Amino acid sequence: GSLREDVRYIEGKPVPALVAKYPPMSADVMRWMYCRNNPTQPIHFGPESADDVRSRFVMKLWNVYSFFCNYARLDGFDPSRPEVPISERSDLDRWILSDLQKLIRTARSAFDEFNVMAFCLEAERFVDDKLSNWYVRRSRRRFWKGEHGPDKDAAYQTLYATLTTLARLIAPIVPFMAESLYQNLVVKGHPGENPVSVHLTDYPVPDESLIDEQLSADMNALLNLVSLGSAARNAVKIKVRQPLAELRVQTTSEAARRAVERFKEQIAEELNLKKVTLQEDDLLLVEVKPNPRTLGPKFGARLHEVESAIRSANPRELAAKVQKGEPFELSAGGETFLLDPADVVVSLKAEEGWSGVADRDTQMALDARITEELALEGLARDVVRNIQDLRKKANLEMEDRIELSLTTTSAKLRNALETHREYIASETLVRTWSPGPLEGDHAVAQATIDGQPLEIRLRKC
Repeated sequence: GSLREDVRYIEGKPVPALVAKYPPMSADVMRWMYCRNNPTQPIHFGPESADDVRSRFVMKLWNVYSFFCNYARLDGFDPSRPEVPISERSDLDRWILSDLQKLIRTARSAFDEFNVMAFCLEAERFVDDKLSNWYVRRSRRRFWKGEHGPDKDAAYQTLYATLTTLARLIAPIVPFMAESLYQNLVVKGHPGENPVSVHLTDYPVPDESLIDEQLSADMNALLNLVSLGSAARNAVKIKVRQPLAELRVQTTSEAARRAVERFKEQIAEELNLKKVTLQEDDLLLVEVKPNPRTLGPKFGARLHEVESAIRSANPRELAAKVQKGEPFELSAGGETFLLDPADVVVSLKAEEGWSGVADRDTQMALDARITEELALEGLARDVVRNIQDLRKKANLEMEDRIELSLTTTSAKLRNALETHREYIASETLVRTWSPGPLEGDHAVAQATIDGQPLEIRLRKC
């Protein structure tokens, strides 16, 4: 919101005041704010909290709904068509439907126990982490592809079932939003076939046959692996649009091992990698150092003896003791010292040219070396992003084909454009390449790609 100084008059006397202006707070947002809050704790009610709830849940769900409606309209999706059998749907479809049944379980249990907060928080995690940030993002190309087939139908049917079920689940808490979703998805176009309001439907019951515990565990492990891989990228400050050669994973977690073997392609696509491999041996070197800030006051004149004992200990064995989070004994030179985990600083280091991260039972090593070939592909991906930005500014529809011209004085950038011409065309829906700058009515933008100038001109064909 905006904040400005003003003057208000009380009993005819001017009084300095601060006037704040915030966007309207809907009834649904207020209801969700109250229901997601622990009733035994004070609620931080106000515009900032409303904005947080709006962005965390309401807008995330509405954006997924809008995404579905836009593509369903273009493709003429009909929910009454024969369904693709669940057994023939992708892992992604079966996973989101499985976790949807678990959310239904949580909802029914929460309402039975008057613990609505538990359902609200779980619904937020489902919509944000699973539905929006993973299922829809990973399924976009299935909706984009032009030809109809079982996989595209399965994607539509899965997302439709998820949205209509969510509308019924959240109806007791956010009645107006739930009704909007239900009316457009269910009632509109099919009058008389379903109850006229979401509030007249039966509350969802979990379909136990759709729950796949191992698939859910594997997919959760996949999400953790992708998060860890992103951390490895961030550690060396390499943007996701820059392709990298390889990610190596070493883990003692059975779910994580299955996830790597089962979802290699998804990990590679998500982290923009050429290869993902599972390793048996440790990937990172363990370094342990004494922490003089905690050891000094504890051991005083004997500090050097303790530091020497720490440096001479086996790094992996010492790191394992520290990871347990409990006090431990360290013996050296006939002496035994009682140490706390905070007394030892443990760090993991990858070999030269690699970025390493670890989380409990999993280690990762990311090849951070960028070859000339990888660099050119990274430039092409940046070009695509800038073309997509210009398409939006030109108010083009998602399905619009374009005529495109790209002009640069950079030899390196020209090389990237020529090498990845087909990729750029397929990603930005290029129908015609113009040999020179476009003339007449068209959109134009000046971009900088890795410090190299690029002029983009396009128009709808």
